[in-house]
Amino acid sequence: ATLPRSRSPVRARSSAPRFLLKLIRVRSRFDLSRGAMSKEIGVGADHPRMSQSASSFERAFVNDLTAAMVIAGVIEQFSCNFLLNDPGAELATANFNIPLINPRCSLPHHEPCRRESGAERTHQARVSLRRIRSTIRTFEGLIDPSWAATIANELSWYGKILGAQRDVDVLRGAVEKAMGLVDVISHRLVILEALDFAIEVTYERAVLERTSRRYAHLVEEIGGLSSTTHFVADAGELAHDVLAPELISSWQDVASRCHDARRVRSDERLHELRKALKRLQYACETVGIVEESRANQFARRCGLVQRRLGQVHDASFALEWLAILRTTEPSTRQSIDSLLEHFRAIHRGARRGWRHDMRRVEREWNQWDEARWSH
Repeated sequence: ATLPRSRSPVRARSSAPRFLLKLIRVRSRFDLSRGAMSKEIGVGADHPRMSQSASSFERAFVNDLTAAMVIAGVIEQFSCNFLLNDPGAELATANFNIPLINPRCSLPHHEPCRRESGAERTHQARVSLRRIRSTIRTFEGLIDPSWAATIANELSWYGKILGAQRDVDVLRGAVEKAMGLVDVISHRLVILEALDFAIEVTYERAVLERTSRRYAHLVEEIGGLSSTTHFVADAGELAHDVLAPELISSWQDVASRCHDARRVRSDERLHELRKALKRLQYACETVGIVEESRANQFARRCGLVQRRLGQVHDASFALEWLAILRTTEPSTRQSIDSLLEHFRAIHRGARRGWRHDMRRVEREWNQWDEARWSH
């Protein structure tokens, strides 16, 4: 996109077709550039000289990326992944991997593809929505705020629906693994039937929402999101120069949530800290496209801590659900008590050491921040 020098919001232009046509692309721009370069130097694409030249080309290409190109590339990557996995947006070409317009502007190891199981597809659709929303929110200084607020609200709406599905899917898997603690067969049946009913209610709500105009409009928006994102003029600057400073507000959010969690012992506070860490992890992975070593290293650190806090959330959700079931099914109380003790132990283990983990996160952030300023 060619961006003006003014500070006024502009609409990023792109000749990319709509999302249905994206699925049948057979080559990326980078593949074409690499082929042209191999012809120019007179060797095959697999020749050692070609590999060395390609590496130099890739480094030069990354250095020339603008912030708008990187942000749009990441948004496109997860838009495609959502369209392949969300039950309401499944496509006939779901078995195809989707080549992206510009693979240098996308995250490695997150190639869009359709997952096998329904639960995994729901999870991938939710993760994709969260990634898109997090990217828009983190780099809000480079995006028109009025446009960002509208699309972020819609992504949040449907993300909550998928989040409810994800919670009951994870709960079902965790309870099934712990069923060895329940000796009475009839009690097992009662617990599993209650789980199946909770899953059915949650999935029926999601199916109903997918019949709405709101959902249809959201899918259409996601399909063309990478080419309709409204950037401000600063997004036309080099990504290496302007993306990393946008992380500061995300870090401040993490620091604030961490302070709250230290002050008040609460699973809700830890869950808020986890969400802030996840946003920072995603943002650092995006910055890692142009600033690979430190950004990706710090993203991995955030990922380790937020996954551990995710175990706290899952155990807390299981404890809450089982406590309700214990009240509504008094005949199974003894068996449910065994399950409650099991999940309490998981909960205690997951909470243990999170303060130490956060001190390591803070230390690595400060080291990275000092290194950036020293350059």
